[in-house]
Amino acid sequence: FDPEQLRRGQRFFLRYLPAMSISLYYQSLIPGFSIPKIGKVLQATGYFVPPSSPIQVLCRLLDTGAMVTACMVDKDFIAA
Repeated sequence: FDPEQLRRGQRFFLRYLPAMSISLYYQSLIPGFSIPKIGKVLQATGYFVPPSSPIQVLCRLLDTGAMVTACMVDKDFIAA
C-alpha cells in the first residue's frame, strides 16, 4: 500500500471530476440506457425505471455519490 500514490489518485480524480462527470453523463449513461439489452436489464431490476419512484432513483444516485466521495476525497482536505 502506497499512501502517496493514493493521494495522487485522489487529487487527479478531484481535478478532473467535472469533465469526467459531464463525459460520463452525455457519452455513456444516456446512450447506454437506450441500448435495448441494457433497457431490459433496467426494466427487470427496476433500476432507474418504473416501478422505481423518483425518490428511490434519487436515493440510489446519492448513495453512489456518497460512496465515491468517501473513497476519493483526501481526509486532510476535509479537515482543512
